[in-house]
Amino acid sequence: MIDSVIIPLLTRLENKTYSNDSLKIKAIQRKLSKHSEEIKELYLGEIKRHMNRAKKLSKSDLIPPSHYRNLLREAPDYIINRMLQEISVTVT
Repeated sequence: MIDSVIIPLLTRLENKTYSNDSLKIKAIQRKLSKHSEEIKELYLGEIKRHMNRAKKLSKSDLIPPSHYRNLLREAPDYIINRMLQEISVTVT
């Protein structure tokens, strides 16, 4: 998880390259708590971007008109908000 999530995240937030060996657990905890609001905004921004792409795809002319097409338009908002409900966050 450190290689695939934490190091790229800290690299993006601090514009500084890190290696797996250069970060200790306490240093990681300090950096994550220091950037907690930025991390939240970053993740919510990415979630919104993917939701908008899903909505755009649901409006494609390749999908034949039916009640499923309408369901596909509403599905991204519903699914993401249900998942985020567990951490008391919603995306509009």
